[in-house]
Amino acid sequence: LERVQHLWETVGSVVSSMDPRDHDWVFGAVSHLPHIAAFSLMHTLETLQGRTSQPADLLSFSGGGLRDTTRIAASSPEMWRDICVANHANLVEMVDRYIQQLQDFRELLSKRDAPALYEAIARAKASRERLI
Repeated sequence: LERVQHLWETVGSVVSSMDPRDHDWVFGAVSHLPHIAAFSLMHTLETLQGRTSQPADLLSFSGGGLRDTTRIAASSPEMWRDICVANHANLVEMVDRYIQQLQDFRELLSKRDAPALYEAIARAKASRERLI
């Protein structure tokens, strides 16, 4: 185990030991759920094609934000199918939580609740800033 840890540290990784259940939960949250979100966003954009009079592909209008957000949607379908199946119990719960967040955001949009939208976006910004 020490040799494997040393190998990963040599290439710049931070190695932590944890219970396998904790591993599946943690990586479900910080890796698997973001992939599912990116896959779902690309599916959503695909369904929006042809909704305007513009003949160009909807994605031809996209910029860095969409590329950054969906980069991981280009991952291996075989690998991510296997990861999703293996960690399905955690992912179902996490997807449910994500759906609830989207529904909450949808409600704020429907109400045109500018102060609450600002607060939701500011909380997300603060959370993101803690990552970097």
